[in-house]
Amino acid sequence: FASQPRTAQVLIASIIPSIFASILVLARFYSRVFIMKNWGNDDSWILLSWVIGSIALTTLNGILTSRITGTQHTVQTSENLVLTMRLGFASRELYQVCVGTTKLGLCAFYLRIFQDRVSKVIIRSTMGFIALFTFALSIGIIFQCRPIYVGDWNDVPAKCGNQDPGIIASGIVNILSDIILLIFVTPRILGLQITKQQKISLLAIVSLGLLVIVAATMRIVFTLRALVNSGAQPWESYQIAIWSAVEVNCGLLCAAAPAVKPV
Repeated sequence: FASQPRTAQVLIASIIPSIFASILVLARFYSRVFIMKNWGNDDSWILLSWVIGSIALTTLNGILTSRITGTQHTVQTSENLVLTMRLGFASRELYQVCVGTTKLGLCAFYLRIFQDRVSKVIIRSTMGFIALFTFALSIGIIFQCRPIYVGDWNDVPAKCGNQDPGIIASGIVNILSDIILLIFVTPRILGLQITKQQKISLLAIVSLGLLVIVAATMRIVFTLRALVNSGAQPWESYQIAIWSAVEVNCGLLCAAAPAVKPV
């Protein structure tokens, strides 16, 4: 049991969603630069999110997985346990920033589409909420330990605050903002003056937001379980990596797909 790594599962679950998201994001960029010739703030946010999520976070998960993730504590060296915590720290920070910038990109796209006063107020208020909690949670991750870096398991003296409130808060606000965006955009898509087929396509894309919510929920569950059972953290962290990849890349799919070509 202790020698059964879950490396392949994590790599597949991280890389495949990243490839699909990257294809769609690059198609969006091509559409905006060469077809529409109209690069906007939403594209800049999505570019930042793609670099952080599909590239940096996927690469980090690959490194973490090849060395550590999904292997039982009993087969870990002390050096790997130290590396686990450090990479986990970086992964949490990248995840939080990526999720926030993706939502900001989606909101910026909605500002382009929905020009009425009420919609603009709702979108800008939502953007302010997202920016505020993303900044606060990112700072909380950075300063969770003294000194300011992830604690090296039990080998290096470091004072770290309780991570549970931050993890729960992150999950709640991420899910809440996703629900707000779904409630906001669904009736407005139905009211757009476009063909029925286009409406169905857009609603199908928006419905991926439900998968993002499910993935965010599962990530919280497995993260808290890993914290409770700290001795099995490397073993349990494979689930966290999988659901983080699903959430991040499905979010990018939702944000990128509507702008792949002019509606």
